[in-house]
Amino acid sequence: MNQSYNDIVDKSIQDIRAALLGDLYLFFYYMYTSVQGVKPQIPQPPGRENHFKTCFRAIQEVIEGKRGPVLMLNIAPRYGKTTMCVYAMAWCYAHNPRANNIYASFKKTLSSEKTEELRGILNSRAFKVFFDARISKSSSAKDNFLTEQGGRTIAVGADGSGLGSGAGTADKELYGGAIFIDDMTKAQDAHSAAMRDNVRRVYSQTLVNRRNDPETTKIICVGQRISQTDLPGMLLDGVEGSALDNYQEDWNRNKVALPCLDESNNALWPDKHNKQYLLDLKHNDRFTFFSQMQQEPISDSNRIFDVDRIILSSEEPNIIDTFIVCDTAETADRVNDASVFHMFGVYECMYKRSKTGETGLHSISCYETRVEPQDLLEEFELFYTSCSRHRVRPSRVYIEKKSTGGMLLGFLRDRQGLMVIDILRNANDKIGSYATHGPKVERFKKAAPYVAKSLLSVTLGAEHQKMMLDHLNNITFSMTQKHDDIADTIADGISIALIDRLIYNNSIMSYENDVVDKVSSINASRRR
Repeated sequence: MNQSYNDIVDKSIQDIRAALLGDLYLFFYYMYTSVQGVKPQIPQPPGRENHFKTCFRAIQEVIEGKRGPVLMLNIAPRYGKTTMCVYAMAWCYAHNPRANNIYASFKKTLSSEKTEELRGILNSRAFKVFFDARISKSSSAKDNFLTEQGGRTIAVGADGSGLGSGAGTADKELYGGAIFIDDMTKAQDAHSAAMRDNVRRVYSQTLVNRRNDPETTKIICVGQRISQTDLPGMLLDGVEGSALDNYQEDWNRNKVALPCLDESNNALWPDKHNKQYLLDLKHNDRFTFFSQMQQEPISDSNRIFDVDRIILSSEEPNIIDTFIVCDTAETADRVNDASVFHMFGVYECMYKRSKTGETGLHSISCYETRVEPQDLLEEFELFYTSCSRHRVRPSRVYIEKKSTGGMLLGFLRDRQGLMVIDILRNANDKIGSYATHGPKVERFKKAAPYVAKSLLSVTLGAEHQKMMLDHLNNITFSMTQKHDDIADTIADGISIALIDRLIYNNSIMSYENDVVDKVSSINASRRR
């Protein structure tokens, strides 16, 4: 890979052919320029090698058998991954007209467009001058065509349909073709469990079994990372503790992941995404930044709540005030959500014995029960009695106003010493009510940043700790979880205490304390 485009343009056909066969990056640059009539747009990032060279070097090494049977290539969207696949397939045909390639992407029409582009390269005058592969005159399809020498290219979508033959050659030839997997899942489907399961099945039941020779047919998976459980994640980390194929160690050993920002904040392609854009994205949309841009997906973006950020306190913080949130169920049927009673406490966050100015929300107790509506009052009384033993007794109870919640509200309205407030969904605020608007997923998303900032805590070893954390781990953007009753109470608790600050407002209290301190100081000076 030491020669450049300018080094070979005036050489003989044989010398140019030898140079192109020996260097995939040079082959791409020369053929692209010849076929398209313009030179490819290649970035020149400060302090970094351009990623086309890095990626083509890795692809060449795996095709030539120098890097193992598989290659994982992760890079940001619109950075040329698909073009790399197309020219890598063309390079295989330059070496071996009998090559068999499978090109798979999330959509069959897109796959077909790219294999049609491959046809265009093989039919170009520039390719025909140097290489022997010719498309069969009997092959007119753009998604499944033959070469005159017996090679084939097939385009497939995420459903895996249309695969009638395999990739590679049966007689262990080098450059015999490969399976190219290019972004099998759209970024918009990152939160779809059904789509991820489909892609997993297509890979494990179809694609991986289409190698004409498992020893020499390579699998090259290229794509942006969109979640921890996308196809690259499943190949690298397995699924529920089991490897997706026999190459998990090879996938991890032969992984090329190129972040848009390196450790020195040098941008990979400044003309596409400059340093400031990327730093702003990191601040404003950390999921997209770390997954699609950095290829290091953090806590699966399909999970709404970053459970790892919940503080597990060795002891309960200094609780200032407490309240209860109730989410009642319509029936005792286990298929439906349970009724949940959740006691929270608010406290001032501390760092190195100093107040930070933030208010924290502590989950003190959480009780989940499945009973018929007529039994709810008795269950609540038992829960409230246990909560009343806390040193800061709850004086407010928030209950979602629906049929069963309405019944409980009616029972508790006349109870002395207890303020009962109904939670309204998609309704106007009114005296004695608290309204939280929008679909459930939007309420969860609104609460999620407060969890991510570690403003939610629970005492380590509390009876409900595991139940609560396991429950939150299952809450997804696609809302595919079986139950979300506990998450409902947490979202409401965060909204009440941290967003609207209806329980305790530390900024107001700090101001009031300052006033008290000043008055006390004045009175003290007068007494002197």
